[in-house]
Amino acid sequence: MTNKKFPNTHEELLTYGLREKDIEDWNAGKFTDEFKSAYVKLVDYAKKKFKVSINITSGYRSLQEQIYVYNLYGSQRAAIPGTSKHETGHAVDISITGYDTGNPNDPVIKALGQYWESLGYTWGAKFDFCEPWHFEIS
Repeated sequence: MTNKKFPNTHEELLTYGLREKDIEDWNAGKFTDEFKSAYVKLVDYAKKKFKVSINITSGYRSLQEQIYVYNLYGSQRAAIPGTSKHETGHAVDISITGYDTGNPNDPVIKALGQYWESLGYTWGAKFDFCEPWHFEIS
């Protein structure tokens, strides 16, 4: 059952930067309610403060998808399968058109990361291998 306190129509979810796969996963409950709430806050903050739209580049991943990502990027760039926050519906990787989401010092990316951390969550720029595009909850 879809939780009505979150955007859930196809049109609404597109405005929150979800791809077709993400929309299916969102409505199927593969993202946790806590993550949905945090993500909505992040997107709303980005729209209000910077007039930018966030797009998900990688959302929920099944174990098989995480194995693929791990085999593609290795342990320096991907979590060991079975340990990724993507697999539990607690993380997304994002992009923002016109901004370098790979640069933790990009003013917009940095501000979004700081906002995310102010909510009590983990921003990937603080990982040993810096991933400023990664936003997760614990």
